Amino acid sequence: RKHLASPVPAEPSAEGWRPMGRAPKDGAPILAICVSPFDDEPDELTIEVIWFDGGWLFGDNTPLGEVGRKATHWMPLPPTPHEKGA
Repeated sequence: RKHLASPVPAEPSAEGWRPMGRAPKDGAPILAICVSPFDDEPDELTIEVIWFDGGWLFGDNTPLGEVGRKATHWMPLPPTPHEKGA
């Protein structure tokens, strides 16, 4: 699965958004709300991230810290339409 580097809609799961401190660090992709301290960027983006080698990566394996973003909350990826039986 290709990791998303563009914003996707932030729709909470039945469990809702969870603090990043409880996010799985097993390399599985998750959705994360990422905030920016810069005024010229959107305050929040919802992007797909993975944990790898001690940090959160997105897009083409870019560390979140390198672009000045911090992940604050996460949720599991929703099932694909194929997984839903559509």
